[in-house]
Amino acid sequence: MAKIVIGVIIAVYVGYLIYRQVKNIKARNFCGSCCGCPSAKSCSRKSNKGDES
Repeated sequence: MAKIVIGVIIAVYVGYLIYRQVKNIKARNFCGSCCGCPSAKSCSRKSNKGDES
């Protein structure tokens, strides 16, 4: 029984991660967010943010 519960918890979490990644890709936010990103200063998304029309 415990194995089934652990398997369900893992499956739900993986489903959530996939949902979140798809949501980020649709928003053209491939990294997730710029906050705390080590390459945020050199990221093309951040530097081109003002160029988008």
